[in-house]
Amino acid sequence: MFIRLTSEDELEQLIGKSREQPIVIFKHSNSCPISLDVRESLAACPATVHEIVVQTERNLSNAVADRTGVRHESPQALVIFNEKVVYQATHYDINGDEISASIESASGQQ
Repeated sequence: MFIRLTSEDELEQLIGKSREQPIVIFKHSNSCPISLDVRESLAACPATVHEIVVQTERNLSNAVADRTGVRHESPQALVIFNEKVVYQATHYDINGDEISASIESASGQQ
């Protein structure tokens, strides 16, 4: 399931939620065929994916980069737990199984 992020307030709430459970952020470009392919593969991910569409929410995408220290790219997926990035990948390196594994690993650390 995808939930679209549209504000820095939503982002801050989500990162705060990462203190309780891992969260997934996906930076998506509507004009990039790689991003479209990766998005389709993430649809099978068992976690909720919080999506930022970079064409309409570039400031929010930059806020993620500032907040996490991970340079902006798109497509890009991040798993955040305890306000720290525990997984990040871009383009075709984004892997739903690896995202699931990082979520399980982080959940086991609670």
